[in-house]
Amino acid sequence: MIFDSKHQARADIRGKVLKAFFAIVLTSILVGILGSLLQEINPFPVPVTVMGENFWEQPEAYTPKFLPGTIFNMVTSLALSFFFTSVLSIGLNNFFIRNGQQKELDVVNSLFIGFKTRYIFILKTLLTLFLAVAIYAIPIYGLMVVGLIVAFIEPIIGGVISLIVFIGFIFLIIKLLDYSFVIFLLADEDVEFDQPKAYLEASKQMIKGYKFDFVLLGLSFILWFIASAFTFFLLLIWLLPYMYQSYANFYLKLKPKKEVAETSLETDEM
Repeated sequence: MIFDSKHQARADIRGKVLKAFFAIVLTSILVGILGSLLQEINPFPVPVTVMGENFWEQPEAYTPKFLPGTIFNMVTSLALSFFFTSVLSIGLNNFFIRNGQQKELDVVNSLFIGFKTRYIFILKTLLTLFLAVAIYAIPIYGLMVVGLIVAFIEPIIGGVISLIVFIGFIFLIIKLLDYSFVIFLLADEDVEFDQPKAYLEASKQMIKGYKFDFVLLGLSFILWFIASAFTFFLLLIWLLPYMYQSYANFYLKLKPKKEVAETSLETDEM
């Protein structure tokens, strides 16, 4: 599965590397510009940005003088991620899915497809996804905080809680992998379900038995990224499209036919 996805990806991006790289870079530029604009309109004072640090990593940001500005930046960053970045990322996946399907490519049309079609439905689906993960994540993080506090009083009990938290994080990673294909399903113009939950269920069915392969696919690019450093990162021009296309192909190979998917989902609901 991994070899086939990557092998096909190399063929799919042949002659289209610059166009694919442009789609990736344009996505980053748009997110960066909008993020900078939101910070510029912040009516509250914020500490001077330190090179290599995000604003929320600076101790000064949480002093009474700068706290309102920090909260404003955090809220606007979260809003940007949910209402814009996530939908734009779906559009980027649409580009690579279309490329894997040998369809006509239009960078701008693909990137903004989520805003032009079913924008509200996409947001509902992403919110459903967030809540599905939060149900497991919040108790685990809460238990982690309790464990840190208890560890200073009762080290043994704190150690037991830490072990439970560790197991909980493994379980959380597995749940996150269950929903790996949600953004691909939303990006695929050939897939359309009536309910947000159906996208989550479809993703769970598709990834079943392939979670380890999905993780290995990501790990298989580590050496490529290390190698890119020796080319002054010029290799990324080819590597990033290659990686995105490999993930899109992995999805396409597991994508069930529409009739099979709908029948399977109806059976699960019953």
